[in-house]
Amino acid sequence: MNHIQTTTAETPTDSYSVEFYPSADDYAYIASTISKSVPVPPLIKYSYQLFLIVNAVFFPAFLWLNEFLIAGILVAALNVIALSRILPWVSSTGLRKFYDHVFRNRESEVARVEITSEGIHYSANGAETFWPWQRINAIEESDESIYFFFDGNGIAVRKSGFAYRDQQMEFLGFARQALEEHRSREIVQ
Repeated sequence: MNHIQTTTAETPTDSYSVEFYPSADDYAYIASTISKSVPVPPLIKYSYQLFLIVNAVFFPAFLWLNEFLIAGILVAALNVIALSRILPWVSSTGLRKFYDHVFRNRESEVARVEITSEGIHYSANGAETFWPWQRINAIEESDESIYFFFDGNGIAVRKSGFAYRDQQMEFLGFARQALEEHRSREIVQ
């Protein structure tokens, strides 16, 4: 379903391109990765953990010890229900549902990524964007996708868009080499 066609330029060292169907899973992964990169101040982190412990453990225990057994059971049950509804939305499952809802039919429209020695060209849904290598912070790879991260966002290239594994490896190798070359030029300057 996700396989389209990969086209490689006649000069393999100049550019590589791939067409694929985007996935909401990739948008969720990018959002999750970026949110993890933002450090939570220790005061907020420990305050949140203390709130959860007090609310989930100590308050029901306090009620039980003061012979408010039904109220303690009710509070404990409400905590379990609330956490079971909130935690999935904080995780990537909730992000996946969010992106499914927001982007609805985006997965059924073809996206195209072309990498050149200047940067990354991305086109989908009638829009085109370009990121020069100096804006790219990292390249990651999963079983299904190749991710390009830049300040506060990222894009994904589905591996299913490549007809052959060799094309995928050449694409990824060229991208990593171009990023390293740009970084080494920045160090020299």
